[in-house]
Amino acid sequence: MPGRVRWLQIITFANVAVAALVILVLYGTMLAFAVIAPEISTWQLLTLLAIGVLISVIGLRLTINLGSHSWRRLGLIINGSAIALYAAIVIGIGVLLIGTTKRHFIIPEGYRGDVYIVYSAVDDKPATTHQANMTFRIPTDGVLYTAALTIGGWTRDEYYYARGDGTQHRIGNLWSTTVQRTPENLTNDKDIGIFFPRSGTIADSTGCAVKYEEFYVGTKAYLLSGYAERNTNQFLKARCADQSR
Repeated sequence: MPGRVRWLQIITFANVAVAALVILVLYGTMLAFAVIAPEISTWQLLTLLAIGVLISVIGLRLTINLGSHSWRRLGLIINGSAIALYAAIVIGIGVLLIGTTKRHFIIPEGYRGDVYIVYSAVDDKPATTHQANMTFRIPTDGVLYTAALTIGGWTRDEYYYARGDGTQHRIGNLWSTTVQRTPENLTNDKDIGIFFPRSGTIADSTGCAVKYEEFYVGTKAYLLSGYAERNTNQFLKARCADQSR
């Protein structure tokens, strides 16, 4: 029986370590979702969850008919709490994935600069029904006026260049923080990426207002020295003119 207590101690301490790692990896994954990262790796989290569940089951089995009442109680509390944590995370991931809309932004190959998706009036409510996939095909001028409703929940966004032959090339780089004016960045006219996806609302004195989303696509060199951001008031004028007809 002392040997069984020793094994329970090892398993329980290991489970505490795995649970701590699961929380840290989960936090990192949620940060990636928060910045709308195009590539979010979840294999570390799923691997840790599988290991944690296995260790928890072994730990709970070791508490059966254990002679040490204190370690039996401690083993039940720690391993039972851990497996409840893992189950809650698995259920949460499932709910998040099921309720998340996957959006594809198709951009003409060679286009560099800001891309805008301009929605209808802000009086329109966000979409209340879940759409598994949405595709936005960006025109050659980089401005898409859409009648689609804005999404009120999580989205997973992917960006593609559309080639002339109909094929698409995934844009995997995402720059969610300031791109510094370093010599390396100023001369990097090779790596293509997406910079700082964001949304906003603009309104005029008559009360007409629209929502829009914006992101930059291109190289770091062009971002730092080759383009000028557009005046978003032009989108407001176009939308308000449509609504006044």
